[in-house]
Amino acid sequence: MFELLTENFEEFKEKDYALVDFWQTTCPECMALKPQLEALEKDFADVTFYSLDCQKERKLAISLKVFGLPSVILFSKGNMLCKLQKEDCTIDNIKQALNEKH
Repeated sequence: MFELLTENFEEFKEKDYALVDFWQTTCPECMALKPQLEALEKDFADVTFYSLDCQKERKLAISLKVFGLPSVILFSKGNMLCKLQKEDCTIDNIKQALNEKH
C-alpha cells in the first residue's frame, strides 16, 4: 500500500484504478480496517492501493470531500467511482465495490 500525499497526487490521478484508505490513528475502526485492506490488496493486482493519513494530509482529504472516518474511495484516472464512509465502510462493501466497479 502506497502513501498518498499532496506531493504524489498527480501521479495517483494517472492510475487506471486506485483505492484510497482515509484514516487516522485516533480512529479505532480505521486501524481495524487497515490490515484487512492490506490482505485484500493481494486479490486485486490491477488496483493500486493507497493510504492517506488524514492528520498529515488534512487539506487533501477535505478537497476529496472526506468528512467521516473510516472512508475508502475507489478512483479511476482520478475520478471517483465509489465512496464508502463510516458504517458503510466495511470490508464486504469494499470487496463488492471493487468487483462491481472495475
